[in-house]
Amino acid sequence: MKVACRFSGPVYCLLLLSLMVGCGGSDFVQVSGLVTLDGLPLDSAVVTFLDTETEAGGSGSTNAEGKYILRVVPGDYKVAVSKYEGEKVADDVSVDDEAEQLMAEFENDIREEEASGKELIPEKYSNMATSVLEFTVPSGGTSEANFMNLTSR
Repeated sequence: MKVACRFSGPVYCLLLLSLMVGCGGSDFVQVSGLVTLDGLPLDSAVVTFLDTETEAGGSGSTNAEGKYILRVVPGDYKVAVSKYEGEKVADDVSVDDEAEQLMAEFENDIREEEASGKELIPEKYSNMATSVLEFTVPSGGTSEANFMNLTSR
């Protein structure tokens, strides 16, 4: 099944992705990391992992420190980092409380879809079709899925 969606509609993409992946499952591992832009932590951004072969994936929102958390199955992923003008996601979410983090991500993605602001991250990172970011998720998950060399140019 091929799913075509613009990355500017993350809620719809995430809903489709979650339907394809299914609910729960012991194959999922936790992935977390840090995102910086021009050397500074990137607050209120959405980090999305997409397996381009299976079209499965997941996403998480960055907090004020640029940290995010998400759950996916191990494998090779294309990654996109997106942030819209005027967008503010909860930065008081504890990445140690997974259920709270997942709920905050979902609510923030809905707010992002409703935001009419422009994309603030260069297309080479924010557009899934053209993103230069990739990551291989190991079978045990990782806390080192860092994207710290993003530049605004």
